[in-house]
Amino acid sequence: MARILVAGFSHSQGIGKTGKPYDMANLHHLAPIRGWDNERGKGVGVGYESGDRERLPLKKTPELVEKLAAIEYPALLEIITEPHPDDPLRNIVADIKLIRSLAMTENK
Repeated sequence: MARILVAGFSHSQGIGKTGKPYDMANLHHLAPIRGWDNERGKGVGVGYESGDRERLPLKKTPELVEKLAAIEYPALLEIITEPHPDDPLRNIVADIKLIRSLAMTENK
């Protein structure tokens, strides 16, 4: 189990351009922006980013999709992973536990 800062959740399903159905879901987690330094220059990274590298595939179940859709993001989550069925060198998120929402909205 690992704790990660999650910016959001996406779920898409439909029929692709080739006629093949698709159904995919991802967590979009926040990772520190990396600085860099080499002989040609230097870059400073401050804060967090969410890009293609920060997408985590989900073992999509109706229960997990429902759990994730109900969370106000950003949020701190504990994730439970298992080997990805198509690539055992990667992990897939099998379940989550909400530690706390970090959303700055007022509940009315």
